[in-house]
Order: sequence, then structure tokens, then C-alpha cells
Amino acid sequence: MSYLEWAESQLAEIELLTSMFPTREELEFTDQLALAELREYVEGSASADTPPPSRPQFLIKQKLDTASMGMMDVIVSSAYPSEYPSVLPEITVRCTGLNRAQQTQLHADLNAYLMENCQGEVCVLSAVDWVKDNLQLFINKSLSAAPAPKKESSSPLARGCVQPTVDLQSPHLQQDKEEEHLGVVQGVGPVRI
Repeated sequence: MSYLEWAESQLAEIELLTSMFPTREELEFTDQLALAELREYVEGSASADTPPPSRPQFLIKQKLDTASMGMMDVIVSSAYPSEYPSVLPEITVRCTGLNRAQQTQLHADLNAYLMENCQGEVCVLSAVDWVKDNLQLFINKSLSAAPAPKKESSSPLARGCVQPTVDLQSPHLQQDKEEEHLGVVQGVGPVRI
């Protein structure tokens, strides 16, 4: 494929996404100039020898209803390399319901899916659909991996019931004076801060 054919595929996908996600709350182009340059290149008003220097980047924002966490904001961010769709686009997914490890695993699984099913074809819509279909699995893994709440300790020190004092005594004072200014914890001995 030539740069012009790649650019035509990119523009066709952008137009499809724009019709499916018509509002700025759903689809946001982060670089309007890159989109205009791509359009000019495809329509022939720019030099057909070299592709535009800037690449289209956009965010697809969705609210997905998850069984375990209710409505959740999901943002699929995409940037086209010049050779897209012959190479995969840069796609990242952000979701507040996932921890960092789950985000990493989601990206790895998404990239594996795209490599296997979409190589050489436009794939951003397929990526969005895959995220919709698989996000609940990652949320469930995230919830099951959450640490259990810690139990309250019965120790007076752990509960903060004993308040140790600060020993500001000079070394030449007698032992009994020193014991008056120290907090003594039963079974532990004097506690100094």
C-alpha cells in the first residue's frame, strides 16, 4: 500500500467513528490540525509524495455499565502511525475501575487480539467493541485481587491506647524521677520516643 492508500483508510475510519460517536463528549480529536492535514492529503490539495507530518489522535469516551461497579468511564485513546492500517495504531485504554496491573493486562490482551484479528485492516472500532465485551472480566479480576481489610488488633499499642511520654530528663536525675516521666506498657517495659 502507498501512503495515500493508508491515509484514505484512516480518513474513512475517522468518518465512520464520527458518525457512530457524533458528540465531542464521545469522540474528541486532540489535534484538529492533524485531521485537517490528513483530509487535505487525501483530497489531493497537499503533496501526494509524502504523508502529513502530524498524525491524527483521538479519544473515544464511553460510560459502560458494569455488573459489579455500576457506570464506569472508559476512555480509548488512539493515534495513527503513518502506515496504519498496515501496522497497528497506538491504542491505550483508561478505566478508573482497574488497578495498574489490570490495566497492563488489559492492554496486553487487547494488543494480542488486534495482532491476531485485525492486522492490515482498520481496527479502532474493533478495539472499542473488544473493550466493551471484555472489561467486566478485568474488573472481576481486580475485585478478587483486592486485599482483605485488616482486622483490629487487640494490643493496646496497636490500638493507640497507650500514649508514651517523651523523656526529657537530664542523665544526673535519680531513677525514680525518670520512671515518673516514662510511659510504662505492661509486659513491654518503658516506651521512649
